[in-house]
Amino acid sequence: GVIKGYIKKEAARFVYKLYQSSISKECSHPVVMSVDDTIDILRTSEVSLVRFGDGEVQMIRGTGLKLQSRDEDLVCRMRRLLSFENDNLLITIPDIFAGVDQYVPQSRDFWKDHLLFCRKYYNQLCKPDKAYGNSFFSRCYIIMQDKSRCGSWFQKTREIWAGRKIVIVEGSATHDGVGNDLLDQAESVERIICPPRNAYAQYNEILAKCLTFSKDKMFLISLGPA
Repeated sequence: GVIKGYIKKEAARFVYKLYQSSISKECSHPVVMSVDDTIDILRTSEVSLVRFGDGEVQMIRGTGLKLQSRDEDLVCRMRRLLSFENDNLLITIPDIFAGVDQYVPQSRDFWKDHLLFCRKYYNQLCKPDKAYGNSFFSRCYIIMQDKSRCGSWFQKTREIWAGRKIVIVEGSATHDGVGNDLLDQAESVERIICPPRNAYAQYNEILAKCLTFSKDKMFLISLGPA
């Protein structure tokens, strides 16, 4: 109820302050790049990207999600990915370890709560000597307190697929790029429509469909943990 929620919120704030104190600075935490550096890597190289948000880490912790039931095979894959080393693959995680003051108040409270329950999974699975990309490159407007740089971030993001033939793999209710100009610079846009829930159950079928497209196409996959 309300009282339980209040207690959890205050506990999250207290633990967060503890970690941000001089005691916490003696503890290592994952290193996360800036939004700018993350976008620049994507637009100037051919690396692939895997984005971890709160939902993926919650699933690793043991929680099922609204759009994806917990699947042990999927969880094992995600755990391996967080520590996977490959020059052609950029793993991104939320930029929440050095501070959250740059976000709007609602987001600050959300991520403090997230860290209360999930910090240990980041510390266990993320490599301390590896720089991770910033998952907020794709959430760079709504959560930011200072929105003055958002326009340039979106413009640079459009350059990632400018002049490219792209294939969007998404749930039937997602509609990436519909009703906005995010994909306008792409040469062409094709779509593979997948189930809106539990897409991982059809992993093999989705992969087989992707493999029918030519290798010169860029894939943008919006399927949550799947």
